[in-house]
Amino acid sequence: MLQAAPVSLRAPLLYDQALTSSVRGEVAEALGKLAEADAACASLTDSSVQARGMVSASLVNFDVMRMARASECERQAREAMTALGRPWEAIDSAYISVVAALLRGHLQEAAALSDDFEPRAERIGHRGAQWAVQACRPTLLQFAGDLAGAEREAKSVLEFARVHHIA
Repeated sequence: MLQAAPVSLRAPLLYDQALTSSVRGEVAEALGKLAEADAACASLTDSSVQARGMVSASLVNFDVMRMARASECERQAREAMTALGRPWEAIDSAYISVVAALLRGHLQEAAALSDDFEPRAERIGHRGAQWAVQACRPTLLQFAGDLAGAEREAKSVLEFARVHHIA
């Protein structure tokens, strides 16, 4: 049934299936659907669909712990959404690159990305993205050996979430 759908509809649906599989922990299924979605999306000229595809690809790769690829897809999605004039969507999944850098042990990169993304999210009023990036800071400080700073930052993140009704 999905094969009969036009590719402009099939690609987003395949990305959704890949994401659902990745959330369920079905790695092989998720990567298979992601490959199908990428192939379908490659034939499209709609840059909006392609950008959304990169967002989905970043999330799927993140879920299956392919951090370098997740970060690369997130960067491509952010650049594409920025070019489309969609700052909200551009910053929406920026936390993926921060977490990916942290998990790969690239603390300076994680700090630099966080320092770049948080004010960007704040400028456009995207409190969810701002909070997601802020939530990485306690781990960054902990990995750097600053346990007191990590505790302070964790309390700050919780307060931000409380004030903005995020969590």
